[in-house]
Amino acid sequence: MENIKYSILVPLYNKKEYLIKYFSKIVKQSFDNYEIVVVDDASTDGSYEFLKDSYKNINLIKNSENHGLGYTRNVLIHNAKGKYLIFVDPDDYIETDLLAEIDKEIKDVDILRFQNVIEPMTPNRIEQEMGKDKYRYGCNPVDNITGEEALLKWCLGERNINTFPWTYVIKKDLYNDVYYPELNNLEDFAITPYLIAKAKKIKAIPYVGYHYLLYDNSLSSNDNNLSSKVKKIQTLYDVVQLAIINISSTNISNESKKIYIDDVINRYNIRKAKLDNLLESTRVRK
Repeated sequence: MENIKYSILVPLYNKKEYLIKYFSKIVKQSFDNYEIVVVDDASTDGSYEFLKDSYKNINLIKNSENHGLGYTRNVLIHNAKGKYLIFVDPDDYIETDLLAEIDKEIKDVDILRFQNVIEPMTPNRIEQEMGKDKYRYGCNPVDNITGEEALLKWCLGERNINTFPWTYVIKKDLYNDVYYPELNNLEDFAITPYLIAKAKKIKAIPYVGYHYLLYDNSLSSNDNNLSSKVKKIQTLYDVVQLAIINISSTNISNESKKIYIDDVINRYNIRKAKLDNLLESTRVRK
């Protein structure tokens, strides 16, 4: 297919049971002009073999060894042929009319944001989600704002930010010379705000097209033990430094750069202080 409009990009590692449940929703989009690119990060559970045998009309790539999520996202972007890129995690699912709804609205924007809904999938996660807003990773619709405006609207504060790649449709040109850090989590922390700040025109629509499924074994939830918390704060420090470098290189105003940089540093300091208090209380108990 020439002049592919959308590339749906799926980073994959050991998700065969979810591919069986949800991958058909990607394949059965009601909009025709798109491709599916999957990069398997050396799965050991038969994920690659399942897709190879079941779906012939996808671009299926396999890493020679396991490199992690950030590396895999970069491989996906490199192999994408679409004008716009959309990430989908293999253990989530999308509506079959997602692309059709996006295409009604995207016109000449650089980034289009659509909405998502959180769905807890285990008794433990259902209990944790009690009373929480299942649309909390969404935003109010906006029409044709600048990247600088969107950065200040969507990327500040602990509660309002959403750096998940899968809630944005992003023009591939914005990814020129942009690479995700080779991490397994927080890889998007410094990249999504950077892409937003680079964009000239951004739009957010009310359409809910993505279902974010919460499991007990997800990367984002697997951080309850102390050593994991320490490792995560070390990773956060590194990605905060990258975020500062990235935003500093954009053409947004110095005032907006300072607001964003002060905010990410403050968020890091709050988390670091909580961890320091936890470590101190643990030491005292011993």
